[in-house]
Amino acid sequence: MEAQHRTKNQTLYVESYEKRVTCGREPPSQECKHNGAMLNCGEAETTLHLLFSCDFAIKVWNLIPCTQTFDSRLVQSVRSGIEATKDAICLPTTGISTGPISLWVVWSIWKSRNQRVFESRRITPEDTATQALRNAREWQTSQIKPPERKIRSQYRPPTHPLTVTCNTDAAWNRERKTAGFGWIFSSREGVRMTQGSASESTIKSALLAEAISVHRALQHAKHLGLTHISVASDSQLLIKAIIRGIPHKELHGILHDILDLACFFLKISFRYVPRESNVIADKIAKNALATLGLGPV
Repeated sequence: MEAQHRTKNQTLYVESYEKRVTCGREPPSQECKHNGAMLNCGEAETTLHLLFSCDFAIKVWNLIPCTQTFDSRLVQSVRSGIEATKDAICLPTTGISTGPISLWVVWSIWKSRNQRVFESRRITPEDTATQALRNAREWQTSQIKPPERKIRSQYRPPTHPLTVTCNTDAAWNRERKTAGFGWIFSSREGVRMTQGSASESTIKSALLAEAISVHRALQHAKHLGLTHISVASDSQLLIKAIIRGIPHKELHGILHDILDLACFFLKISFRYVPRESNVIADKIAKNALATLGLGPV
């Protein structure tokens, strides 16, 4: 999280800096000029010289392993330098596979200059190039989002002989905020045992309706005296929230009630099933909503 925060701030700074220097609005401030001379080489400090022409900057650019060579000494203006390097890509050995490296080089040169001016720290071109590569890798890593783990829908038959499968579903009317709930109990062999349904108004979302259906089904299972149950729903988001115990703003309260009720059973599991495997519970839920004179919308 710290690396992501740091790289985000760096990105915003570099993007802002790029806009300023390419528009010619980044002259060195009076307090940073030190009589107009660069501390690294003693020559007049200009943005062009600082970022591309100074011996220090030239060494830094030469240390960056890119797929195409770049001679910063040939740069005639800051704008042309930014344009010439914006598509520069690092070699695969650096571990930087995406995005240009140039902005990180510019930012690191500028940072090294400020550390020399304000902190009297002598930063070498090697350290500056290494920092640019490190920042680029951190930024690249922070942009990679881990793939969302999907709950597998592959069905595994219950192993315990007393296990009963309970398929649940809900039908929700968006306009009237009403919902119908349906569930069906089946034996381990797939034989239909019994079913249940209910309807309710003031249901704010389809996800909440799915959760209420699971809760009503568990209440029914408890009333039947079942001890081993496998709950199946075609709401992947709901099953994920139940299994991981992750709070969700739409499930405030009801998720706790489901987990609390689950403690009653000797063994309970929750799994996701595709809609085509949940058609009976879906039909029961729609029939329950129809008793209110409404259909799902």
